[in-house]
Amino acid sequence: MFLNIREFSYGQIKQLIEQENDHRLRLLYRFEFFMIVCYYFRCIAIIIMLRWPDILPLYRFDNLALFVWVYRNIYNEFVVFILSLMAILCLLGLREFYLCDKQTFVFRAIYDLMVRNFENYRKCLKNPIAIKDSIELRRQIYLRQRMTVNGLIIPMSIFSRYCWLKAWLDSWIEIDFFRLDRQMFIKNPMKIFDKTPVRTRVYLVQCIIIQNGFFFIFHLFALFIMCCLYVFFVIEFKTNENVVQSFRAWFIVLIDVFLGIFVAGMILLQISLLTICVATTASLHHCCDFNDLSKKFRLLSQQLCLKQNYSNKNSLQLRSIYFEHIRLSGYIIRGDREKWSRASFQFIMLGIPFNVCFVCFLIFGHPGPIEQILYLFFTVMHLLITIFPSASGAHVHKCMIQIRSHIPKTIPYIRNIRLKLQYDDFYNRFMYGKPCCFTFGVIGAITYSTLVQVSIAYVSIFTMVASFYMKNFIQ
Repeated sequence: MFLNIREFSYGQIKQLIEQENDHRLRLLYRFEFFMIVCYYFRCIAIIIMLRWPDILPLYRFDNLALFVWVYRNIYNEFVVFILSLMAILCLLGLREFYLCDKQTFVFRAIYDLMVRNFENYRKCLKNPIAIKDSIELRRQIYLRQRMTVNGLIIPMSIFSRYCWLKAWLDSWIEIDFFRLDRQMFIKNPMKIFDKTPVRTRVYLVQCIIIQNGFFFIFHLFALFIMCCLYVFFVIEFKTNENVVQSFRAWFIVLIDVFLGIFVAGMILLQISLLTICVATTASLHHCCDFNDLSKKFRLLSQQLCLKQNYSNKNSLQLRSIYFEHIRLSGYIIRGDREKWSRASFQFIMLGIPFNVCFVCFLIFGHPGPIEQILYLFFTVMHLLITIFPSASGAHVHKCMIQIRSHIPKTIPYIRNIRLKLQYDDFYNRFMYGKPCCFTFGVIGAITYSTLVQVSIAYVSIFTMVASFYMKNFIQ
């Protein structure tokens, strides 16, 4: 569990990679993994207890099992099964992000995009006084523009505030001109993605800043829900005197509920947010780079078609675009084969039943108001963790193949035979080859058509689970 929630997306990756050999962190991750494993087997035991109470009367020895047994009309096998799926998701996230080798290419690429680039941004920031002067200068320009317009009824004091706010927003949108020493930033490139344009690097910085603010608010909201849930369960335990009968049992129950709600809940939340920030940041970089290459190639193609004047400079530009596109595609394939293909397949195969069960219980289970908020929160959270990485991967594929439409009309003007053959092979791979993009394991490439197929599968699974739930758990 990462405690510096103000800089979660940047700080979590920095801690994971730079403090990989810290034995205290490794011990903490293993303890969390062991705790989630215990909760998983506990959920399985409670399901067996609810199904066959004579075979495994766990309620005689465990206060939490006794609580579930007393309220078994509310917390039935279906609800406990959802908790067991949640535990498996936690175990998968801990294994993929925390209990793994951090020296692989995948983590070095993530570190390059999310930590090294952000640290270079901080090193290259201008003096705060210079930033303030730049904002004031832009505000004065907006005010002068207002003076040239007649008939405005907005008071000058209000319009002056509006101009300052607009100039301040411009300072973040045009961050490389307002807040950065541009030349110094260019001289401090990333290591793996050393040819990434400055504008893309600025977008990555802005993305991380927005993620840090959004995730900080999300952490506070989740902590509020966890506190409400903790108080709710403590009150429920207190109202039923048959569940807790001694001070020692009360102490165990309080610790148990705290670990289950706060620690396990925070682990699941942070794994979800880490998945979102890694997927969106990497996809933003790849999309911006592929769009930049496609734009360069389109302009070069238009120039060749209009002027029909091929030079050595054009040959160098075409060769640079070709090799950079191949290099970025190779990075995607390597990262996908190393980690993301297996991880995506596991999360999608476990995540769809998990989300379907939550939605079924929300629609047909008639939970209480607090439980509705809790289940709705988990459903929305899981939809985000599923939609963001999947849609990001599909958009990377869309940006990657943008260059395809401009290749056929450019090939006739290329005079270098080798380069012409390379682009011809490049086009054939786009048209008839296997997609060079992220994959869902054996399901296939992550494209928009694949996402439509997964959505259809989701609807069919929802229909089956809903019919099973209504048949077995609704009286």
